[in-house]
Amino acid sequence: MEIITNNKYNNISEDILTNAQKKGTKIHFAAEIFNKTGYIGIEKKYEGYLAAYIKWINDYNIDRHKIESEIKTFNKTLNYAGTIDIIYNKNTIIDIKTISQLDLDTVSVQTSAYKRAINNFKEEGYNVKDCYVLRLKENGEYEYIKLNDNFNIFLCCLSLYNFMKKE
Repeated sequence: MEIITNNKYNNISEDILTNAQKKGTKIHFAAEIFNKTGYIGIEKKYEGYLAAYIKWINDYNIDRHKIESEIKTFNKTLNYAGTIDIIYNKNTIIDIKTISQLDLDTVSVQTSAYKRAINNFKEEGYNVKDCYVLRLKENGEYEYIKLNDNFNIFLCCLSLYNFMKKE
């Protein structure tokens, strides 16, 4: 994915990217704790994001007990790995974003790769059909968008990455 993300984020300062990463990590962790325990807790400045997550769960009648968080997966054949934010009910991948500008193309490439990798684990019951992005907003609102499959774009990125790695 670096070939895409480097081009999109190379003009953003390292401090801004680091702070965004820390924020995302804290919000993901709070959502994971909520899924497992029902506990609602996060730093005050991030409360709106967690409220948006809980609103999404309520609006879509999501059973939090069917949510798996931070699932590591890999594709042995193509030699890539990743960590999926959420798999719901063994058949839906949901990538959580907390950024102000949502890039659907990049997220769809990312989730398409996850989908191909996790579906190799049929013995674990995974049969992912759809991928979504859940963009949580500071004001307690969210966007929930179904993503297109862009696995072919991922394969192009992977090929370029492997080609450049040889040098």
